Amino acid sequence: MQKIILLSIDGGGIRGILAARILAHLETLVRLQTRKPTLRLMELVDFVAGTSTGGILGLGGLLPDGQNKERFRYDFSDLLALYREQGGHIFTRSLLQRLSSGFRLRRAKYQAKL
Repeated sequence: MQKIILLSIDGGGIRGILAARILAHLETLVRLQTRKPTLRLMELVDFVAGTSTGGILGLGGLLPDGQNKERFRYDFSDLLALYREQGGHIFTRSLLQRLSSGFRLRRAKYQAKL
C-alpha cells in the first residue's frame, strides 16, 4: 500500500505566523536530513488542507515558480517573512471588532502581536 502524506494547517488569523514558523523550521530540518538545500517541503506532500491562514500558507507553498513550473516558488521561510512584513495589512480588524474590544465586550484570549 502506498503511503499518502497530507499536510493540514490550522487557521487563526495573524496567529498563523506560528504555523509558518514551525513549517519553516521543519523545512530546514528536512533539507539538512536529505542534504538537499533547495528542497521545498511541499515537494514531499500529496495533499494540502488549511482553514483561513492555514489555507493562505498552503496555497502560498503550492504556487508554481514563474521560471520553472515543476518547482514551487516559495518556501516556508519566504511565507514567514511575508507574514511578518504584511500580516497587519492581511489581517485587519473590522470596525465592530475594534469598537467591541475598546469597550472590553469581546476580547481574544491571546494577543495577536508579533
